[in-house]
Amino acid sequence: MSEKKLEPCSMNDATHVEVGGKVYEFGDKIVEIVTKKEHPYGWLLGVWADGNFQYINENSFNILGIKPLREKKREPIEFEFIPSLEMVKDSWLGELIPMEAVGKKFKCVEILEEKK
Repeated sequence: MSEKKLEPCSMNDATHVEVGGKVYEFGDKIVEIVTKKEHPYGWLLGVWADGNFQYINENSFNILGIKPLREKKREPIEFEFIPSLEMVKDSWLGELIPMEAVGKKFKCVEILEEKK
C-alpha cells in the first residue's frame, strides 16, 4: 500500500499534524485536537508525553514547528477509449458496451469517492 501524501492546511481541515519532524494522525492516541468551540483561546493540540496530554496553544505552533496537514487529494485517472467491433462481439465487454458505441471515441474519468 502506498504511503499517504500530505499537504499543509489550516487547522479546520487538518487530519494529521507534524510535531518534531514526525507525522501523527489525529486519534492515534499520541495527538488529539481540541476545537475552538471547546476552548475559547483557539486550537489546542494535545500531545501524549510523560503519561499525560500536554496541551499546546495554536499561537505556539509556528514557534515549535508544528504543522497541520491533510491528505492530498489525487487527480482522477483519465483516458480515451474507442471500442472496436471485435471487442464488443467477442468478449464480456459486449455485455457492457452497446453496438452503437463501436468506433466512437469516449473520454473515461475515474470516479473518486469522498470519505465521510
